[in-house]
Amino acid sequence: ADAAIASWLNQQTGGLLSEETGNIRTDGNDLLRLYNTIYYKSGWQDAFKSSQTKQDTFTAADGSAQRVDFMHRTESGGYRKGDGYTAAPRSLNYGRMVFVLPDKSVTPESLLQRQGFLAELTGDYNAAELVWSVPKFDVHSSMDLAELLQDMGVTDAFDKSKADFSPLSDEAAVLAGVMQAARVKVDEDGVEGAAYTEAIVDLKCAAAPGAKPVEMCLDRPFVFVVATSDGIPLFVGTVQSV
Repeated sequence: ADAAIASWLNQQTGGLLSEETGNIRTDGNDLLRLYNTIYYKSGWQDAFKSSQTKQDTFTAADGSAQRVDFMHRTESGGYRKGDGYTAAPRSLNYGRMVFVLPDKSVTPESLLQRQGFLAELTGDYNAAELVWSVPKFDVHSSMDLAELLQDMGVTDAFDKSKADFSPLSDEAAVLAGVMQAARVKVDEDGVEGAAYTEAIVDLKCAAAPGAKPVEMCLDRPFVFVVATSDGIPLFVGTVQSV
């Protein structure tokens, strides 16, 4: 079962999360496992030229200096100066990617915790000449969502005395765990991303023109959003280290 689940997930996510799927271990108390996946791949409408890629310094969240490859491009585009950040999008063949550079006194986490922050990024942008300096990156993470879901009010499903999965099974069952794994890669050609979510159900017995250029020099922790052409976020993340 472990190999069969991992094989299916790898097929659905382009093999980007094979490290995580290789750690899947089913248990004798498992009554049901639910998985959903997302896979996205798109080139830039105007690709970065590899000849313009040069090494520079990225200052990680812990203050360490990292020498990494930065992609460079100057082009006309749009930008938004928000409260504590500067945001600018780049068009993809399928959707767009918005890069959000926090002001030096602001952290990416504080922006993402702000009510309505993602909605702000769908607003109007001012025309400008953009001077891009974007690190190539490959970020991935996996997280336990059980505590987060309970904080959001999803509690009965985790409670042995209250859980009711009778529409799915005649067996008494309880939600034992929920996790999510995600990965996003960005290079000169475009963006590739994948994610999957796992829910484990166990038996209850189990435990503007003329303005000066806007520099988007992403040389410190920043936020990114990959969205559809309709503005629906597919991936939202931060780059703390590259």
